[in-house]
Amino acid sequence: MRRLTGLLTRAAFALGLAAAAASIATAPARAEDPSVSLIQLRAYIIVPVGLDQGKFKEAGVAVDPKIVTDNLLINEAMSANTSEVGITGATYQALAAPDLPYSIIAVAEQSPEAVGVMTAADSEIKSLADLKGKTIAGGDGEPIAYLQEALADVGVHKGDYKYVKIEASTGAAALASKQIDAWVSYNPFIAANVSKGLAKVIFTPSTKYFNNFVIILATKKAIAEKPDALAAFLKGYGKSLEWVQANKDAAVHAYSKATGLEPDVAAATFAKRNQQFKSPDASVVADFSREAQLYIKYGLIPAEPDWSKVMTTEIWNRAFKK
Repeated sequence: MRRLTGLLTRAAFALGLAAAAASIATAPARAEDPSVSLIQLRAYIIVPVGLDQGKFKEAGVAVDPKIVTDNLLINEAMSANTSEVGITGATYQALAAPDLPYSIIAVAEQSPEAVGVMTAADSEIKSLADLKGKTIAGGDGEPIAYLQEALADVGVHKGDYKYVKIEASTGAAALASKQIDAWVSYNPFIAANVSKGLAKVIFTPSTKYFNNFVIILATKKAIAEKPDALAAFLKGYGKSLEWVQANKDAAVHAYSKATGLEPDVAAATFAKRNQQFKSPDASVVADFSREAQLYIKYGLIPAEPDWSKVMTTEIWNRAFKK
C-alpha cells in the first residue's frame, strides 16, 4: 500500500511538472513596455507640443521627456542608456565612434538657417572676413567644419584666429564683456540675443556648408527590446508635426509655455526650423556622407562613420508599414 501511494505521489508530481511546462509554453509573451524616456534640445518644438496635445498618447506610447540646452548631455544620456530616445543635431564626432550605442531612426529637420555666427550688437565686425586676428567661440572643442570652410572661402584660415570652447549659456555674457569677438551658436540662443539687442548675426550657412540635420536617435538596447514603443513614438511624432503645421500660432504658444522661452524667441526659433520628417534611407545616407567629408577635410574625424551601424530603417518601417 505504501509503495502504491509513493507511485501515485510521483505520478502526480510528474503530471504537475508537465502541466506547468505546458502552461509556460502556451502563456503569452510579456507585453512590451509602452513607454520611452526622451532627452532633447530645447530648440525643437514638435515633442513639447505633441505632448501638450496628447498626440503621443493617441499613438499608444507614454513619453518621459527631459529638455536640455547642451548636445553633450544628450550624447552622455544615450551612451549610458539613461534615455532611450534622443533628438539632437548630427554630431559627426559622436557618430564616428567605433562602438556607437545608439542609431538614427529618423531625420526630423534640415535647418541650416537655425545656426550661425554672432557678434556683439555694437561690434565693428560685419562679415566673416573681419574675423582675422579675432577670438571666436563655439560649443565644440574645435571650430565646427562649416565655419572653417566658410572662413577659408574668404581667406581666413585656422591659424588666423583664436578659437575657444564656450558653453551656450555663457556666450552672450562673453560677447558683451568683449572676452570673445564672435560666437558660433544656434536658435533659440541666436533669437534670444538678437531680440534683446545684444547681438547681431554676421553669417548664416547654406547647405553648401552645413545641412544641420536634426536626428531622432534610439539606443540599440531600446531598438532590441522596445521596437513597438519606438515605432509608436515615431507615429506620435508624425501626428504632432501635422498638428504643429496646421496650428502654427497655437503651437508656438504651447512651445513657449513648455520651454520657458519668450513668445517672440519661440516664434523666431520655430520660423528657422525646416521640418523634414523622413526615414534614414539611402538618400539620407548620401547627404550625411557628403557632409562628413568636410569633417575629414578639417581633421575633426579620422574617417567616415560606418553608416550601416549609424542608421537603421527598422523602426521607421515598423511604424509606417514600409
